[in-house]
Amino acid sequence: MAIGIEENRDLARVELEAPNLCSVHIVQTSCEINLVHCKNLKKLKLQACITDDWLNDHLSELPLIETLELACCSLLKRIEISSDQLKSLALLACWNLVEVKLDAPKLCRFNHYTRSVISLSSSNALNLSVATYGMISRDDPWNVKKIEFLSKLSNSKLLSLSLQSAEICNWIGELVDSLLWISPLLDILTIEAGSTYKPDDYDKISFKLSYEKPVYKGENSSCCKFLPFPCWRHCLKTVKIDNRRGSADKETLSNYFFENAKTLENFQFLVGGIS
Repeated sequence: MAIGIEENRDLARVELEAPNLCSVHIVQTSCEINLVHCKNLKKLKLQACITDDWLNDHLSELPLIETLELACCSLLKRIEISSDQLKSLALLACWNLVEVKLDAPKLCRFNHYTRSVISLSSSNALNLSVATYGMISRDDPWNVKKIEFLSKLSNSKLLSLSLQSAEICNWIGELVDSLLWISPLLDILTIEAGSTYKPDDYDKISFKLSYEKPVYKGENSSCCKFLPFPCWRHCLKTVKIDNRRGSADKETLSNYFFENAKTLENFQFLVGGIS
């Protein structure tokens, strides 16, 4: 059973006591919410004025939560999420959030949309199938805090970045180089850029990557010496790039990959292939 409650400023309190309830979506920015009696809840989506303590108390009472989405929860600052069942976590436009501590061994999807970088720590290695990071600030996309944050997502198979920038092509080479070192064995990297208010400026580039077992052929692989796995330069086999608008420079990207990937066999660049 699922239930959705839309914004109603006449409501002073929402309290649910439904043992068969499995999914809740609540948009209430000015009322008290109590869900602790919904013991079988698996999916929770909230846009509400909840506090750090509220979240910690409720998660301790809802042990079966698999999907948690918190949007525009402006009172959240420092949260601890401990769940043996949590698989998907989304933190969207929680502007005052500065720290997230995770203990979620089954987490496989993480989505964070922000205008400032949070401190992210986990008691378990984050082996995510999908990580999405939306950076809406217009400052330089690479600073120490952002690199540290992205390094926590480095084992992701698919990394998706959403950036507020007029053009990808001006710095795509530098961005891709940074991301391949931060997340060295990505299967898919997608980069979206543009303004929410100007759909015509929207652009997207998708990189699909495949690897082979590295063969060093006598070369001193100093870049891999201190890594638990070989770096992408010694095992990248194929690169397929789809560019929505064709704004990226095909020749620049081709030269970059062939010059840096020692085992590259195939490079493709397609335009307009992304829906």
